[in-house]
Amino acid sequence: MSEEIKQVDDQILETDIVFDCPHCLKSLAIDYHGAGLTIPCTDCNELVVVPIPDGMDMSDLDSSDSDLEVRLINLRNILKETESKMTNYKNKIENLQELNSQLERQKAVYLSKIVPLMKRLDILSENLSEVIEIMNIIAGNAEVLEEE
Repeated sequence: MSEEIKQVDDQILETDIVFDCPHCLKSLAIDYHGAGLTIPCTDCNELVVVPIPDGMDMSDLDSSDSDLEVRLINLRNILKETESKMTNYKNKIENLQELNSQLERQKAVYLSKIVPLMKRLDILSENLSEVIEIMNIIAGNAEVLEEE
């Protein structure tokens, strides 16, 4: 596509628009047909408006039918790729939602088992405290008996 941002190793032509990203200050270059477009920066991915050079009129951007046809084909290809990616993301989301549901069910099962165990543990702790208290009383009584 003629509006693609030039990469570092691409040759910059005299007709290209060279400008800096206002977010990260990376130097960008794009074919003059990209003037006025909003594009993502190749470094920071923030959206950047391609400036329209002084003295350039929007009518200078009028394309021939063959240029428009090439652009249309490229846009259709990009749309097809994007739709494919969207389908993949939707499938991943559905899989993650199913896994989340399974985990929530397992959590409920574990909680249903842990709560009664925690109650039993509380009862055992209380009983142990009572046993220790009784043993202390018995030990105290035994000391009194030995002293007599």
